[in-house]
Amino acid sequence: MVKKRYQLVVLSNAKDGAEDAYNEWYTKQHIHDVVSAPDFVEAKRFRFVPMNGGPEPEHRYMAIYTVETEDLAAAHAGMTALAGTPAMMISDAIDIAGVKSFYFEQIASTED
Repeated sequence: MVKKRYQLVVLSNAKDGAEDAYNEWYTKQHIHDVVSAPDFVEAKRFRFVPMNGGPEPEHRYMAIYTVETEDLAAAHAGMTALAGTPAMMISDAIDIAGVKSFYFEQIASTED
């Protein structure tokens, strides 16, 4: 099989009053823990930027992880098996009930 590249997009928020703890944990620990999982090769974090009084999204934060694998389901299972273990501790500062995640594969590029 040939490895394919995917992007895992994770949308999340901090719990009320826990923004600093959430950001410190996510940036300094969590994205590194995720990328230590097999087939997860890169992570980037983003924060919502309001523009001209436009609508605000449900989630203020987004993480995008690059996954290179022959078997996406196995890569996902391997990463999620780490969640809540010493290899991937989950902070009390994240609103875990509100987290949403989605996998995407590229279908076009300006480089094509």
